[in-house]
Amino acid sequence: MCFGVNAFRNPDIMTIALEYVVDESFFAPVEVACESDNSAAMFWEQIMLAYTLEHESFDEDDLSHVVQTMQECFSLEFIIKIIDNEALYIDDQLLDIIGLAHSSFLMRDMAKNSARWLFEQEMDVDTNRRFFNAFSSLPQPFNDKRFDVYPVATHTTSGGHAFPETIYGLTGGLVEHLVDGVQVLQRAESVNESFTMDALMGLIFYFKNKPSFLVSFNVDGVGDIYVKQVQCQHKDRGNFKLGKQWREKAVEYVSYVFPQSQVFLVDGAMVSERIFSGYPKGHPRKTDLAIRKRVKQVYDGMFAGTVDMMNVVMAGEHQYRQIM
Repeated sequence: MCFGVNAFRNPDIMTIALEYVVDESFFAPVEVACESDNSAAMFWEQIMLAYTLEHESFDEDDLSHVVQTMQECFSLEFIIKIIDNEALYIDDQLLDIIGLAHSSFLMRDMAKNSARWLFEQEMDVDTNRRFFNAFSSLPQPFNDKRFDVYPVATHTTSGGHAFPETIYGLTGGLVEHLVDGVQVLQRAESVNESFTMDALMGLIFYFKNKPSFLVSFNVDGVGDIYVKQVQCQHKDRGNFKLGKQWREKAVEYVSYVFPQSQVFLVDGAMVSERIFSGYPKGHPRKTDLAIRKRVKQVYDGMFAGTVDMMNVVMAGEHQYRQIM
């Protein structure tokens, strides 16, 4: 059965949950577990552990079974209620399993972390809930069923590969490898290797079940969005289907998903510097001024003529202009 928020302090459902536990000796009596939200949260965390990481079928080399159990037995709303009321400590490995089962769970924490780490602001509960709800129910992109969209996040404030947990099991894209001084395209084993994200979170768009393009961004304490990256895959077809303004359409989708947020776009010169500072010494693109100029023009050309180009703000170490 799938446990939902109605089970949280329901003694009858708690008793049923214990029927699937091998050893009940580690659990408080149900009547005690029902006494407070915190005691109920501790009870249900133990249940989640018993059903997954401590279950006899647990296999560190193949998490598919425990991920499926988490998806089928615990609704995401219920999991969040458990974690929000657990006053002590949630098992880190259990959090990883939750993230594999429910990708939007990780995005909830990443929104808070973005505000805290990058803007030194605290995101209030209502704003955080708004982001969680949006990531949990992303609408069909571009009214085209050939497109899919998934939330993604990375580990570090300076950017990096996406969490495997948010894109578990999806097809990888084409990535460049330098072989004897020549750029060679190869299919990545997983999608988290397909893009290097410039921001903490974002949306990755698939076209016909293959990674197409990515919008990565950070958010501040009031939920405003700072887009740092709009990037497509090599030999991508999805952007061609959207036309020359595919970048604008991708950012407009982000704005549509978060209608209460103001949206800012990073300055083109800063994107250019960010990209080329990442190339190692001796890389043929390290000193390619023509590509640098083109990258700057692409970003500065987005929404040109439709926004006030003088409406510039500083966010962290980067300069942005408001576009929505």
